[in-house]
Amino acid sequence: MVEIRHANIHDLDRLDELDKHITWDNMRKCIIDGRVSVVSIEKMIIGWLRYGLFYDMHPFLNLIYFLERYRGMGLGTKLMDEWEIEMHKLGYNIIFTSTQSDETAQHFYRKRGFTDLGEYALPEQAASELLLMKKTGGSK
Repeated sequence: MVEIRHANIHDLDRLDELDKHITWDNMRKCIIDGRVSVVSIEKMIIGWLRYGLFYDMHPFLNLIYFLERYRGMGLGTKLMDEWEIEMHKLGYNIIFTSTQSDETAQHFYRKRGFTDLGEYALPEQAASELLLMKKTGGSK
């Protein structure tokens, strides 16, 4: 059975093993702040979403990731649906994310109603980073 829920402190070590884009301490803070959601099957984490706040006021999706064998099953769509609903309920009217210009994730985000705001170059990346935004209808 597929479960989508907020991560809890018991998930910390497993998420630290899986997510190489964040330190253990920062992941712990994100979990405590309620900014990590996980997808699990039979209590095994197979995907997760992590976000922060852009300019300390707008949700910014930092990462959505699924283990390879669980991709293409519509679970990312379900996870994003739940996150967007939660952000709307929290009163946020805009959400952001970014993706490298050579990654296919940009198409996923555009299908979901995200629009391009621009791009920027990071020295450690071969491709530029696309900044995307979506209005949620919240009030903040």
